[in-house]
Amino acid sequence: MKNATFPYLRLYKYMTLETFHETLRLGGLRATFAQQSVNLMEFKPSKKISTNTDTERELRSHALVSFCRNSTSPALWGLYANRGRDICLVFSFPVEYRNSRKITVKTSAATSKSGVASKSAIIHTYKLTNGYILRDVVYDYRRFNRQITRFNLPKLLTHKSPSWEHEKEVRYVGHVDDFDEISYFNEPAFPYRDRHKLICKWPMNYLRGALLGPKCELSADFVKRQIIQSIPALANLIQVEPTTYDKNRYSIVTYA
Repeated sequence: MKNATFPYLRLYKYMTLETFHETLRLGGLRATFAQQSVNLMEFKPSKKISTNTDTERELRSHALVSFCRNSTSPALWGLYANRGRDICLVFSFPVEYRNSRKITVKTSAATSKSGVASKSAIIHTYKLTNGYILRDVVYDYRRFNRQITRFNLPKLLTHKSPSWEHEKEVRYVGHVDDFDEISYFNEPAFPYRDRHKLICKWPMNYLRGALLGPKCELSADFVKRQIIQSIPALANLIQVEPTTYDKNRYSIVTYA
């Protein structure tokens, strides 16, 4: 389509400097196997839902890459970027179209005459111009309670507790065959997830810069040079800036 213009989805990826260097060296973002989540109850549907071997196999064969909409949260800088000492990558994804749906989610376990507290939420699914799909995470106090099939598995993989809502997370969910596999060991005794890493390369085409944590000791020029040396095609697109503490609010000040 000639002369087409598309809206862009600005997303962020917090990481340690070690992971940042690995990202540049491997040319992609590290993906997470569904069973590796640090969230103890993530990807665990309601006990009312029966699962079979095929469903469990399908779950084990999927991985995801997480982004977020929030670049100013001290909590996210502290948790994922070494207490503000490290980095946050900035991505700008061209969106071909966006599907939106309004859902009702439970926000707490507190009960009253009207039942469990709830609210309406707008959930977006984005199809990018390259054909990949990004999905908003649904934050619901109730565990996923629909029968699991291969077709709605992405909904289970984008369903979390409201305790994570501050992250404003957006995810890419894919089959392991859609990722690049990096093997570290050939020893069968190691569990699969310990012998392999999955790398997702396509998002790096949309890397547009980086934010340096307020306590990061690296210079913006140094980080920019590192990115351009690894991905020369982005030379005219990359912007790297330091961040600072907001003078009055519990917030981090960024350019993006």
